[in-house]
Amino acid sequence: MRVCIDIAMFPILLTALAFRITGGLAHEWTGIFAAILFLMHNILNLRWHKGVLKGRFNFKRLLNTAVNFSLVILAATILSTGILASAHIFGFGNHFNGMELRKIHSVSAYWLLIGVSMHIGLHWDMILARIPRCAFLSGKIARIALLLILPFGIWAWIERNMTGKLFLGYSFDFHEGGATLFFFENLVIAALVALLMRLASKIPDIIFSKTKKQKEKI
Repeated sequence: MRVCIDIAMFPILLTALAFRITGGLAHEWTGIFAAILFLMHNILNLRWHKGVLKGRFNFKRLLNTAVNFSLVILAATILSTGILASAHIFGFGNHFNGMELRKIHSVSAYWLLIGVSMHIGLHWDMILARIPRCAFLSGKIARIALLLILPFGIWAWIERNMTGKLFLGYSFDFHEGGATLFFFENLVIAALVALLMRLASKIPDIIFSKTKKQKEKI
């Protein structure tokens, strides 16, 4: 169940971002489903929450804790603003239809995409451990795939103006490239962030390894 929920959460998140493609009613139902999956994910990982302050904190654990708490805050913000701005299911939109409310909802949603991508990057080794290693995930093909993520991810980041979306550049997402391009661009952006976060989490290990080798030489 845990693996199925983890796998389902990401495409549901991408679908929830596609408000201009799916329409308002589908967007609200998708958001509710995403909230349920997020709650179930945290319930199934309740042991982590109970032990969050126990033990020693290294660089990767500190990053992971910061990202996880940020995700909880973002999810709560998106859910509350989404309910207040709802025009279909909850019907509060007629009373709380302010532009600032929608702006907070939109910005928080894109920060959630970044946060989830960072979370995936920090847990990439654990994710691979659950998947049977096949030829596609090994050797030269995997390395080529990682190299392709970089240029496509940078291009998609610029094309989607992610900096503007994350820092209140504008409130709404007008996308004219069709559904396929929309999902592809957000997917490679998420892959780029996950890759960079995975590399960043490895920096202390790389530095420690080089320092240890230098001491051994001395």
